[in-house]
Amino acid sequence: MIFLAAALICGQAEAGNLSYATQCMKKWCAYYSIPENLMIAIIQYESRWVQSATGDDYNVLQYYSWALDVVRKFGLDPMNRTNYFSCGRTQINYLVALSLGFRGSVAQLYQDDENFHYACKRLWQIRLDHELRDDYFCVENWIYHYNTGPTYIRNVLKKYRQLQGVRR
Repeated sequence: MIFLAAALICGQAEAGNLSYATQCMKKWCAYYSIPENLMIAIIQYESRWVQSATGDDYNVLQYYSWALDVVRKFGLDPMNRTNYFSCGRTQINYLVALSLGFRGSVAQLYQDDENFHYACKRLWQIRLDHELRDDYFCVENWIYHYNTGPTYIRNVLKKYRQLQGVRR
């Protein structure tokens, strides 16, 4: 019930889908061994639990050469901005989801089960990449590689620590 309470505290959750969203989140966090409180912190910052939340990441092409490679690989229209959207409660980027094996449409990525699946898979991939390089790994690494920016990292880390009961 902590998940439902955390979402309701935000005041923005879509009530009808919240129970299902919580089930999906728990399922995929368990499957990929992702701390549930980390996912809650990400969701609270990214979308405030709003399933229809959309981010326009068209500028991803300016910063990441892999993005255009994914666009080409899947035969997507590079001028169609919806191909660059960050989708749903977790704000998983459509191109990132495609690179992780997702084969649906942008609209399908808004569905909670798919949204949590690929967000958790992305966090799992981040941890795995660090382990393969034998790098020091911590929660800050997860947050940084999920979505960069000092304000983002600070806010998500603060929320995560609050959920964990750690003060700093």
